[in-house]
Amino acid sequence: MAERKCETCQYWHKITEHLAHNQRNSSRAQFSGQCRRRAPTAVRSEGARPHFLASAWPPTISRDWCGEWEQDLDQVEPVLAEDLGFGEGV
Repeated sequence: MAERKCETCQYWHKITEHLAHNQRNSSRAQFSGQCRRRAPTAVRSEGARPHFLASAWPPTISRDWCGEWEQDLDQVEPVLAEDLGFGEGV
């Protein structure tokens, strides 16, 4: 099973890639995206007219997680019957 984080969730949509720096001064690729588990929510745009609202999905990064994670089945490698020992010595 995949690690439970946004980038392996079926509801996550990747938008951009950037480098994340950790405390040990090493860098790794990290992705920004949107959680599309639910419908977009109304948000007020900065600099917009006072009564103007837009809609948006919650922004997340690939290493985020939540309690509604579900495995992205497009990222699952298929398991063959031979890999499980079926079909041998039948």
